Amino acid sequence: MTFQFFIFQFFLCHHEEEFQELEEALESGIEMDIEEEFGDLMFSMVNMARHLKIDADHSLNQANNKFINRFMGVESICKSRNLEMKDMTLEQLDEIWDEVKRSS
Repeated sequence: MTFQFFIFQFFLCHHEEEFQELEEALESGIEMDIEEEFGDLMFSMVNMARHLKIDADHSLNQANNKFINRFMGVESICKSRNLEMKDMTLEQLDEIWDEVKRSS
């Protein structure tokens, strides 16, 4: 196994802990705690990226661009099928999202 795999396993355990803390904060409904725990989770993700020699900012920009392109694909399909996104259920939108995802 590679060193990167061991780093990933270490951080995966840490992320699970941070995610659990975020869930607990969400259950409490205390906005300040939610924001703090969300920040902790993001920080741990950026720290993992650093150890894996991934440019976290670049990776996030790529993810944003992928989302934008897929969303535009959903809009395009809805328009071509004369569908109004605002009138659709999340399930219907998710089906089209998956369709766009498969085609990209």
